[in-house]
Amino acid sequence: MIDKNGEITHRQRFGQFFTPDKLVKKCASLVKNKGRLLEPSCGAGAFKELKNSESVFIEKDETVVNDDDVLIMDFFDYDRGEKFD
Repeated sequence: MIDKNGEITHRQRFGQFFTPDKLVKKCASLVKNKGRLLEPSCGAGAFKELKNSESVFIEKDETVVNDDDVLIMDFFDYDRGEKFD
């Protein structure tokens, strides 16, 4: 999106899309595995209800994170040797 001054918005710069609550609830209801979860672009934490002690939540844009357990980094820099369920 470009704002009224012709500038690229913050959300466009990061390619951000924030999942609507209705879709989050539907996705969460479909999860059967309670194992280790990787959320590579957690944003403001819409899927945090699925988080457990072994989960890894990552977000590149520190301005949207409100959880101290979220790793602020580029997902592509995360250790590819890690295993998730």
